[in-house]
Amino acid sequence: MSIFPPVLSAPLAGVADVPYRQLLGQHGCPFSFTEMISAKGIVEKNPRTLELLDTSPGEANTGVQLFCSSPDVLHRAAAAMESIGYPLVDLNAGCPKRKVMVQGSGGALLKDPKKLLGCIGAMLDAVDVPVGLKMRSGYNNYDPRDLGSLTSELESAGISYLSIHCRTVEQGFKGKADRSIIEMLSSSLSIPVIASGDVRSPADVMDYIKRGAAGVMVGRALCGDPLWFESLSAALKGEGWRKERQTLKGLKAHLEACSSHLDLMISHHGERRGCIEFRPHLNWYLSGFGGRRLFRERIYSLEDRASVETLLDEVRAAWSAQLGDGSDR
Repeated sequence: MSIFPPVLSAPLAGVADVPYRQLLGQHGCPFSFTEMISAKGIVEKNPRTLELLDTSPGEANTGVQLFCSSPDVLHRAAAAMESIGYPLVDLNAGCPKRKVMVQGSGGALLKDPKKLLGCIGAMLDAVDVPVGLKMRSGYNNYDPRDLGSLTSELESAGISYLSIHCRTVEQGFKGKADRSIIEMLSSSLSIPVIASGDVRSPADVMDYIKRGAAGVMVGRALCGDPLWFESLSAALKGEGWRKERQTLKGLKAHLEACSSHLDLMISHHGERRGCIEFRPHLNWYLSGFGGRRLFRERIYSLEDRASVETLLDEVRAAWSAQLGDGSDR
């Protein structure tokens, strides 16, 4: 599979639902992942888990990411994902959240490489579609020899690609991603290496590509910013990066995307639930602009379309006044 730009949206838990992926696709995202989904929940047919597997009509470029530490459960869940029609199945071995790691899943799998290889092997045995892995550079420290050995075994097992966040599990999202890891892995592996960590701008994307990454995965930078991919495509064509973000024209486009996101949330979830689940997204949309604190406390009481739209009208007026002279420069 070849995509352009060679950038994927990450499987952000609590974020990457159907409306979010629809909106990103409308603005140029070539490939998305579902939220990280419990393989156990799939096998046990948990209604809330199964809801996370929803896709929109025509949504072909979406992969599914699973978390679990049981090879048998992963085998069954992966087979179910292939039968649904997902074009690839991914295993998470990097999530640093405690509620995931206490199950032996996510980043905890890096503490037990044999179990990790067993989990991947079970998934590979279950499906014909590509199987990939998202991992970190280590659990509590990065050792090039250990990482090189483990990734070589994973490649030999048959994974189709490797996504790696260039921090350890214990680092979480603190400190700086060590991009030299991509150089090491891309030179030692024959499968595609997808880079992750501290991706905010085209410069970050191009730096990872120059270091040998076949693709780049972006996560937190997309929260509240579905226009990111449009800006990236323009920048890769030499048109600059974020020239209009702080203009009235840029403000209008940003708030129109926000309103479109609200519409998609309500269409998918219904008005009350859609508005409630939109709250964190709305908080992200308002970040980066002066005066957010004037609106932030109200965000988490919004339960209907009218109240959200009223707040957005006030935000539009306040930000337009801040930008001042009406210029689109």
